Amino acid sequence: MVLLFYPNFASINSLRNTERANMLGIVLIILLLWQVYKAANGNGRSGVFWAAAAFFGSIILQVMIGLAFLLVLEMGAALWGWPRDMYETLNWPITLITLVINVLAIWLLINYLSRVPETDYFAPPPPPPTDFN
Repeated sequence: MVLLFYPNFASINSLRNTERANMLGIVLIILLLWQVYKAANGNGRSGVFWAAAAFFGSIILQVMIGLAFLLVLEMGAALWGWPRDMYETLNWPITLITLVINVLAIWLLINYLSRVPETDYFAPPPPPPTDFN
């Protein structure tokens, strides 16, 4: 998702490295989405709903993290004179940070979905009779 915000790269090699990281991230997210589906279905929840929610949440999280980094770098360039090509330099670390945060968020969701929901397994017995006659 970081490629979306700054398409002008200094070299084709940095583009290839970013594409590899993005492909690794996509494969990892797909595997984790499968685990979300299995964890939700295993505990009586809607697997399709939770996998879709995790997928769209993952996209939103990546966009928000990319925008946050872009905002900080642009403010630094405007206020303190940071170089404008700093985003190109930090593209690889930003992609890795985004991937790690995204995987952590999906892992926390899998842990939540893996818990068995609390239900009443038995009904409480009726109260004792008040009149014994």
